[in-house]
Amino acid sequence: MSISIFDLRSGEERKIETSLNSATAIDGPRWAPDGRSVLLIGSRGEGLGIYRIEIPGGEQTLLVRVPPRQFSFRAVWAPDGKSIFYHVGNPVRILRHDIDANRDIELVKTSMNGLSEISLSPDGKWLAFTSRQALGSLTRVSLVSPAGGPIREIFTTNPGEIVQWLQWTPDGRSIWLRKYIPAADAKMKPKFEFLSISPDGQRIRKLDQSLIATGINRFHPGGRQLAFSFGQSRIELWALENFLQPVLK
Repeated sequence: MSISIFDLRSGEERKIETSLNSATAIDGPRWAPDGRSVLLIGSRGEGLGIYRIEIPGGEQTLLVRVPPRQFSFRAVWAPDGKSIFYHVGNPVRILRHDIDANRDIELVKTSMNGLSEISLSPDGKWLAFTSRQALGSLTRVSLVSPAGGPIREIFTTNPGEIVQWLQWTPDGRSIWLRKYIPAADAKMKPKFEFLSISPDGQRIRKLDQSLIATGINRFHPGGRQLAFSFGQSRIELWALENFLQPVLK
């Protein structure tokens, strides 16, 4: 697996090769607060783990080893760069890993299997996360302190709806999310909503719905730009003729 660094000013792209393989590159690399490394989830001979990759050198440090038969798709930095927050699945737990002490603190434990979205507020005071009791049940968006303690629920979907993306705005005044709404029957298409929710859960508003078709979104630290991914898949059927050589006897 390789990491590409694109310079917005010069337009130049630099590629850094790693020794990692990944079937979990859903969230992509996360820049450290000091800009000197990125956080990446990947695997090599010893299994799945969360790694710090130095930029531009490419040196790799294993921060967290994911337990066997479990998975991890989300990991984010604390603002001071001294801790990371991540989830492991089967069932889902959300943890804080203190890098210097090399220890994990469990913040949330659920009975669900599947994915949990996580996002840390810019001031580092609240971790937003999603949870479900079972497939097809409603999805909850809640907050928990990075130090642990009570969980505060701020938003709930209808049964069957899924929160596919979750992130704090750079000013910390709201949490943006994309919600998937399943089709009512086989003749209809699923719907999406792009919402902004205040941290107390009292103010909910719809956002520009043109962004609901995009993939993962990331805010620029200045708060005035949003990076996003999008694409489409296509299936083609080809007929090949005379591609097998005759067998010589």
